[in-house]
Amino acid sequence: MNSKNRSHSLWDVLEESPLFNWILLIVDFIIVGGIGGSLLAAWHIIQIGALDQLGAVAQFAGALATVGLLRVTFSYVRSTQELVDETRKSREDDRQQRKQEKQEELRSLRIALKAELESMGFFDYWSIEAGKGVPTHDTVSTTVYESNSPNLGTLSQSEIKPVVEFYSLMAIVQDMFKRHGDISVEMDASLIGTDTQKKNRVSAIRRHIERLSILRQHALLAIDRQLVESGEESVDFDLSMNEGQVLSAEHPIVHRNPHALHKYGLLEAVTDGDLVFRVTEVGEEFFSGEVDVRELEPQWEDKDWTEKWLGKMNTIQKKLSDVYKTSE
Repeated sequence: MNSKNRSHSLWDVLEESPLFNWILLIVDFIIVGGIGGSLLAAWHIIQIGALDQLGAVAQFAGALATVGLLRVTFSYVRSTQELVDETRKSREDDRQQRKQEKQEELRSLRIALKAELESMGFFDYWSIEAGKGVPTHDTVSTTVYESNSPNLGTLSQSEIKPVVEFYSLMAIVQDMFKRHGDISVEMDASLIGTDTQKKNRVSAIRRHIERLSILRQHALLAIDRQLVESGEESVDFDLSMNEGQVLSAEHPIVHRNPHALHKYGLLEAVTDGDLVFRVTEVGEEFFSGEVDVRELEPQWEDKDWTEKWLGKMNTIQKKLSDVYKTSE
């Protein structure tokens, strides 16, 4: 392979060399002039009757003809090589163009999915507020995911799993919203009595919403990692999510609302006064794909802490939003 590349490079050098082209021109001149001279010499010999000298002229003409044949062969090889080079270059250009188009399509898919996922931040707050009531109708749009479902295979494996799990669970939650709403309406409009199962339904919905919040964070983190790795985006934060890693309030995971991550033991609070968290062992295992979201269980149910944390989170997120708007 290397020798082939070296010979091709030498050929390119000769092709671009003015001296080489001048040598070919001189050879062509000698061949044409020699053949023409041989014909004139033969004609002259015939005229003077020195037929015994025709053999020498014929030998000279034969040698020139051989050189001419070599020259023609060389020109043919040269033209063939140029055609091969053009074909190879055209194929390489097409391959590069297809590669760029696929990369651009993949980039667009990631950005579109990220935008759709980021628009669902309300899941993070529902995971806190679900005890006070849950939606009774379809509240989210999955247009990007559904319209691009045939192209999801172009994503990396680290992206596919959390993205598909999130949207699959969301379909279940949306169905739960609808059923819960239908039952609530029926109970309100009838004389059957009190809806004794409402508390259980709300509890189940809340558990699913919390897991949706966790999966949303995982999917967004996986997409962010790939965008950074491909050079499409740059961030000032470590997205590795290793055990013991400290996340400040400005970190994307915290900025997007880490309530469910903390509640299910993926993050632990470093201090009570600030929104600073540390990645736990379970957190590292989950974000690396080793632990399924269905295996996670709540680690605490402190409602007072939740309300205090929610108020602090709202204040900090407002400040962060103002900073981001200013930087834009």
